[in-house]
Amino acid sequence: MTVRNDIDVEWWRSPRIIMVEAPSTTISIQDLVDTLRSIEDELINLDDQSLLDASGKEPLGENLKVGITVKLNNAQLAFERRLSSVHTATATNITQYDDLPGQILEDTNAHFLSYGLKAGDSVVNITDGSCADIIDVINDTRLRHYPLVDGIFTEWDIGDTYKLFPIFLCTVTGGNLVAIDVDGNAINPIVPSAHVSASKESATSVAMVTTGSGVTQQDKVDITTMVGSDLAAEHGEGSWEGGDVSAIAANVELIKAKTDTMDWADVEFIKQFAGGRWKIMENQMIFYSDNNYEIMRFNLFDENGNPTMANVFERVRV
Repeated sequence: MTVRNDIDVEWWRSPRIIMVEAPSTTISIQDLVDTLRSIEDELINLDDQSLLDASGKEPLGENLKVGITVKLNNAQLAFERRLSSVHTATATNITQYDDLPGQILEDTNAHFLSYGLKAGDSVVNITDGSCADIIDVINDTRLRHYPLVDGIFTEWDIGDTYKLFPIFLCTVTGGNLVAIDVDGNAINPIVPSAHVSASKESATSVAMVTTGSGVTQQDKVDITTMVGSDLAAEHGEGSWEGGDVSAIAANVELIKAKTDTMDWADVEFIKQFAGGRWKIMENQMIFYSDNNYEIMRFNLFDENGNPTMANVFERVRV
């Protein structure tokens, strides 16, 4: 059991906010369960509604367990906002342009490549109050960004003070995470924060916990015996639709060889993906398992690459 000390709950909000404090950028579903259970057990919180319901981890046989799924009750997860800049300095040249879109910030005293900047990070012109998203870092002293907006001049002048703010990539790992509001309606389990891009890894309802096929030799014999018995019961002892029950015995070794290489987590995922429900909402197609938990979602686009809920031409997994 792992109880983390970097998680706080804003009980006064609705939905309540489960805050992963900076500088942490990741949390596992199991750590989330352990920590929130500990917080709920504190005397001051005993009268509040439970923050979560957790299910899963039941054994399915040798080497297999059901994946863990957490439902947040009138609560959402957030990673604390990040307001610290990685660099503050002044521009050494007026606004520059080249043949590509965007504007160029030049600072001959900078070392942009060493700051770890990436597309989507922010540059703010403190002098005139404008800001923009970074497109790319050209070299140590020049970076390209989208046009400055919301300022007085939205141009660089020599001596303009600027700050660089990175976007922190944060992740929820190790299981499924869903959430409902106070009325029981499904809501996004993760809420945004300033300069944070948070996501959750998709997880199937079954997870392999050790290496190997997870299927014993006796399991393989039982599978083939069960198939033969079912077919015989359905079609009559000795034959079925042009075949013969005895043929199963002749193919036992072939079936064993096939099951040796099977990843049963993938098999379970395909079953859930094909057999569960799905819906289209806010330009996304969302797939659910047969126990109604989200397992995958896609962004939907028309033939021109625009988000759409109709006349879908392409889907892209998110």
